[in-house]
Amino acid sequence: MIFKLTCSIQMEKIKPRSFVKYLLLITLSALVIGQTACKKKKEIIAEVDPSFGEYITAYTSGLIPANSYITFKLAQPVASFTAAGNEVKEDLFNFSPSIDGKAYWVDTQTVEFRPEKPMKSSEIYTSSFALGKLFEVRESRFKKFDFSFRIIPQSISIEFEGLYVESTENPNIYSLEGLVQTADAADIDNLKKCIEANYNNKSAEIVLDPAEAANTYRLHIKGIERTRNKGLVEVKWDASEIDGNSKGEDSFDVPELGSFVVISSKVTQSPQQSVLIVFSDLLNSNQDFAGLVEIDGFSDLKFEVKKNMLRVYLPEAIQDIRTLKVNRGVQNAIGDKLKEEYSQTFAFEDVKPGIRSLGRGTILPTTQGLVYPFEAVNLKAVTVEIIKIYENNVPYYLQVNTLGGTYELKRVGYPVFKKVINLNQLGVITPNKWTRYTLDLSQLFNADPGAIYQISINFNKKQLLKPCGGEDADNNTSSTMEFEEKINTTDFEGPGYYSDYDYDYYYDYDDDYNWRERDNPCNSAYYSQSRMIKQIVISSDLGVIAKLGNNGGMVVAVSDLPTAKAKSGVNVRVSDYQNQTIVEGTTNGDGLVELKTTRAPFLVTVTDGKMKGYLRVDNGTSNSLSNFDVGGSEVQRGLKGMIYGERGVWRPGDSLHIAFILEDKGKTLPMNHPIIFELRDPKGLLVKKAVQSNNEVGIFYFPTATDAQAPTGPWKATVKVGGAVFNKTLKVETIKPNRLKINFDLDKIPSSGNISASLNSKWLHGATAGNLKAIYEVTTSKTKPHSQITQTTRSTILELSSPNKPARFGKVNSMPMETLRFMEQSANPKKPLQQSMWCSRVEFLSKVVISVSTYSQKLSILSTKM
Repeated sequence: MIFKLTCSIQMEKIKPRSFVKYLLLITLSALVIGQTACKKKKEIIAEVDPSFGEYITAYTSGLIPANSYITFKLAQPVASFTAAGNEVKEDLFNFSPSIDGKAYWVDTQTVEFRPEKPMKSSEIYTSSFALGKLFEVRESRFKKFDFSFRIIPQSISIEFEGLYVESTENPNIYSLEGLVQTADAADIDNLKKCIEANYNNKSAEIVLDPAEAANTYRLHIKGIERTRNKGLVEVKWDASEIDGNSKGEDSFDVPELGSFVVISSKVTQSPQQSVLIVFSDLLNSNQDFAGLVEIDGFSDLKFEVKKNMLRVYLPEAIQDIRTLKVNRGVQNAIGDKLKEEYSQTFAFEDVKPGIRSLGRGTILPTTQGLVYPFEAVNLKAVTVEIIKIYENNVPYYLQVNTLGGTYELKRVGYPVFKKVINLNQLGVITPNKWTRYTLDLSQLFNADPGAIYQISINFNKKQLLKPCGGEDADNNTSSTMEFEEKINTTDFEGPGYYSDYDYDYYYDYDDDYNWRERDNPCNSAYYSQSRMIKQIVISSDLGVIAKLGNNGGMVVAVSDLPTAKAKSGVNVRVSDYQNQTIVEGTTNGDGLVELKTTRAPFLVTVTDGKMKGYLRVDNGTSNSLSNFDVGGSEVQRGLKGMIYGERGVWRPGDSLHIAFILEDKGKTLPMNHPIIFELRDPKGLLVKKAVQSNNEVGIFYFPTATDAQAPTGPWKATVKVGGAVFNKTLKVETIKPNRLKINFDLDKIPSSGNISASLNSKWLHGATAGNLKAIYEVTTSKTKPHSQITQTTRSTILELSSPNKPARFGKVNSMPMETLRFMEQSANPKKPLQQSMWCSRVEFLSKVVISVSTYSQKLSILSTKM
């Protein structure tokens, strides 16, 4: 109708000769618009021709992260390969929509396209790979390989936990805590821009910290300080900054100062059902919450206090509606009680179905059998799949994995078992409770002692204990009866999903996939690989430890894991990255063998009968020495050396008697090899250089001396031998004279006014310090009369005297002891009371200040200075 109306309006304005052209143009435009509007939605190419396996072993496909590389693993080396990391000259990739980037060689059989920037979220890319530019293909249809992939739709979700007190030192400052999750990887700075927080209409500080789980971050909104009035925290988020389409907002009330109330409460279903209660103040952690916090129907609740949070654990999982009550008797840290009673009704739901492994280990000792334990909840069946990594392929598996890795298993392994196992056959199924089950792998397949196996345990919608809505429960039950499934080996026989990197993003998604429903077991987004179990195991009793020295020497220790005893007679093979033998040996009675490697070792393989053990020994997998308490000097070129002197400190002008000890166990140095000694002052100037010849004893003496005017500080002695360098710092310092310890004891002033004082001095190293000159000084100063003296006041002047002569100077005798006498003299009662002070000083050494108080009749030491 719009088309006809437009034509009728324009007909009067168009010339007759132009009308036909105009009508044709409009008709063609309408056809183009119609075709575009009716064009079907772009779909992922789900299947490929298996015959391409002749040229391609793996490639990127499926649902991938936006920052992924597009990788192709080829079946054979490419003649045009230049070097790893070099750009590929041929134009191999074609993408729709287009992707800016370049292709690079990873190795002779791997090509990697690296986009310049992350690909568009949720976009489906159809692509082609020009095989004909790399190989001479036998048919023209192999010249181009078509494939497709989809980018994970980006989105943000925030789960808030509550207002937590930041620290016990600042109990009135909150931090709003939460957990941020993104569907795909995101730059943390851009993610931070997606979140806006305001407190009382002022911007609040936002902190994001990466959490352990992939694409998960801890959110902290800091600096929320309580005031005398109620406050409001407002949080908004919008994923457009990271190319997402989700947004949301939330707000939180901040209680005023002095108000002790419950801020929030929430239920946690997993791993154990509990209720988290957030209070406005720090809690008194010593109080008994039994009876103060209640949940209907339970009397044996357990409590955990952390700052202003109280977590209440239920004794058993339930599926019901219950009411939480918090009584007013709950106290904060300063003893104030809750302002008002709090109650909240919660719906306790089923624990979400899941499985989890009970350990991260790889080796299963034979004494335990091939028994693999795991736990499951709200499932009635699981699917178990076993991939065998053949014994002769183990070195190639370890080229791209540490023991336990799951990269590129297609090249080295093959599926040997797949079965749906009813959990009723393994134990009792208890709803809403994690239950432990054990798989006896020896009953499932015949294990090869030298091989490695990947155990995969998965589940799907049909294996849920409680079926999703719309599904027939009876049919759902029968479909999970224990039976062995047909093993799908197609992916291992030709090209398929490139699994060099075991992404947690890969979903077994269907048409109902929706990332926002990732926590809904009835949506396919719930069944991500991160919820499944994939673990590498090897059955072996051999424990292997290897230590590699800088000179190529290697010590290998082999022990029996069940008994921890040394294993003798075990063959030890050391091979390089190309799986070529470097050296072999056999362990002795102590389970040790010393080997000499001539090039970089990569793998140690130990064999005891049919049993084997493997250990990667390349630099990237060795244990970091920073995790151990280690010390000593590094062995240089097989040589050890030590420089030492006859003492630790020298004065300028002293002689230095320096010696050097050399240990050359490998006898790498010939006799008469030069041993070079150098001595440098603190400025780095060479003071002395001496050369001696190597000898059988390995001890070398280098006498030297310093000038009387030589600079003080750290001098450096260096010995060079056989390419090894040994250094030692020598201290040349000006020595300070020894110091004295002085005791000056004064008794109380007797009524006679005559007192004695003893002066005693010793060197700090303990020797007697006699015949030293002592100088004594007396000072007097005016002071106010004591309040208790009402009638007569008097001043006291203390004079110093010695047993031999009254004098200003005294001398400590050789004992060393000297008695000092103070004579009290009468004074004019009308004069104000004077306080006399005197001091004793041993010349150049010490000073002791003494005060005399006639009120208390005491003499007290004010300070002692050395």
